[in-house]
Amino acid sequence: MFQGVAGAGMLVMPAVVHGLAGPSAPLLWGAHVALGAAVALLLTLLARTGLPPMPLAAAVGSVLGRTSQRCVDLAYTIGFSAGQAALAWFAAQSVVAAVAEDGHAAAWLGPVVAFGVLGVGFVLALLDVPTPPALLRLRLPVVGLLAFACAAAAWPAAAPGSALTPASVPGAAAAAGIALLVLYFAGVGWESVTDLVPRTKAGPGVTLAGVALGASAVAAVYLPLAWLYGAAAGRPEGTPPGWLRYALSTALLAVITSYCFTNIRAAGRIVARVTGSTDPGARRRQLAVVGLLCAAFATAGALPGSVVWLLLLPACAATVGYVMGAVAAFRRIGNVTRWLAWPLVVALAAVVEPIRLLLLG
Repeated sequence: MFQGVAGAGMLVMPAVVHGLAGPSAPLLWGAHVALGAAVALLLTLLARTGLPPMPLAAAVGSVLGRTSQRCVDLAYTIGFSAGQAALAWFAAQSVVAAVAEDGHAAAWLGPVVAFGVLGVGFVLALLDVPTPPALLRLRLPVVGLLAFACAAAAWPAAAPGSALTPASVPGAAAAAGIALLVLYFAGVGWESVTDLVPRTKAGPGVTLAGVALGASAVAAVYLPLAWLYGAAAGRPEGTPPGWLRYALSTALLAVITSYCFTNIRAAGRIVARVTGSTDPGARRRQLAVVGLLCAAFATAGALPGSVVWLLLLPACAATVGYVMGAVAAFRRIGNVTRWLAWPLVVALAAVVEPIRLLLLG
């Protein structure tokens, strides 16, 4: 489960959440881990009802029907595509900030970097470049080390009005609500238990201990990252020296491009589930759909707070999946899950109000 949750969110979310919530960011990270652990526990109970190993959408569909499965898959397709645009613009913001002189850089640089990242990721996915499991396992600790290096330097900075922070948010409560929802981009992966738990065939005690251990591992990484970024952002030294900015930005660019590649490929597989098409040319058409969605979302990247806006879509997609998973668990198990399912649905749905405030003021 830890490998499912930990990923590119380690790089992106410390800056984004700090930009929205400031010193309160670690508290929101803690709330997210608690809510994510509850999601994982509930979906574990669902998976232990005799379901075979399957993605969340298929687990929902096995209980609520094919239409529900397609709804979750469609939400994840849109969310994945917007998430890659957000990652690309995060990398672009880092590069722009690194090379800017007196706070200014060429207007074309950000779009060129962002669309370049997406373009390379799309081409690699289209070519289906092999990714050995050992290489993917190695990527995780590399990303973790890079995330802590960026957090220690508060890089990139979450300046108000930049791509990482909206120009204004109507109140601290709305900002906290938006930050808590956006954190579900970092938490995409809690649902991996629907595939992992049936494979282990362990008893209930061992399974629940595994969920608790996974949630503890997530907390042990994300909470120090949040604290470290906040502490570094409060130092009076200002931005890191030039050599460090260039080094961190180059590393971010490479790692984020690799995530765009693997995530675009994964989104293509989700489109395949939605369409059910398996003819020889289907894979390229499915990837083309994802590529066009990524490009469309990336056109919004130059707006203030664009990364936050784009991250809201995968976060909302995860919320849709988790709410439907909670409903499926309640339907499948009944009163056993009432104490967990409905409070969880209410907690997930509560983020609608801060979104309304952000959109309508």
